[in-house]
Amino acid sequence: MAAFIMSGPLQALAFIVLFAIVSFYLPLMGLLSNGALGLITLRMGWKRGLSMALIAALAVGVAGFVLHRNWSGFVTTLLEWLPVIALAALLANTASWPKVFYSILATGCLAVIAFHLSVDDPETVWLQAINSLTNIEQLEQQFNNVDIQSLLRGAAPYLTGFLASGLGIALVLSLMLARHWQAKLYNPGGFQAELKELRLNKKVGIALSAVILAAIFNPTPLLVGLIVVGLAVFLFQGVAVIHGSITLLNLPWQWLFGLYIPLLLLPLQMGLLLAVLGMVDSIADFRTYLSRRPQR
Repeated sequence: MAAFIMSGPLQALAFIVLFAIVSFYLPLMGLLSNGALGLITLRMGWKRGLSMALIAALAVGVAGFVLHRNWSGFVTTLLEWLPVIALAALLANTASWPKVFYSILATGCLAVIAFHLSVDDPETVWLQAINSLTNIEQLEQQFNNVDIQSLLRGAAPYLTGFLASGLGIALVLSLMLARHWQAKLYNPGGFQAELKELRLNKKVGIALSAVILAAIFNPTPLLVGLIVVGLAVFLFQGVAVIHGSITLLNLPWQWLFGLYIPLLLLPLQMGLLLAVLGMVDSIADFRTYLSRRPQR
């Protein structure tokens, strides 16, 4: 895929537009178009990435109008791609994954804080938004024994944090795919080395621990939202700890099946465990300890 994307502007444009349109029906396919734009930005700069995004978004908008008689595809895809381009440009200029994660963390936390400060009743706002997008009565007919309205009322106050964390995870996955493609073409093994060394400052881990402690005594939607955004960032450090530890312990790569199979089968539970591992590692620094162990 990477070689095809970088073989020419028309090929790159076709790839981006194709998977952006497919993402209308299979949302995860949007990561491929995001990754392609990230790759172009990493290799050729933000100006090339932005110009490609504008042309591709226009093509997606036309396709959306033909398929659904709606021009919103132009706006939504452009809003999705602009953060990818900005973060890819930051990564290209700094070669620092921590700075990328700090940017995502700061933006997500500020968005959660701003929403809760500006909206008097987040629960009502989210319920109205969900009701406008989903036929609740039809869902209740499909799930006879489930009180959908009660579930939504219970989850609505916390949706801001979950939305922010979900967007952050999607951005990181898009950038990691782009970086993997770039390394595969121009720097074999470079992405794996970066991933194994990923570590955030311990001050961030301490700050998140303090927020978690505060939420234990006062679990407000604002604090829970900040925690969810923070854990989404540390999820990737948890993955880095596993990758780095396997290398430091000279274990075969097949050990990674023990990470990714449970992560696929139990994403929420494993994601939480990895996020906590990443947060603790930011303070305890397990990989430095392992690297100092005498070889046997």
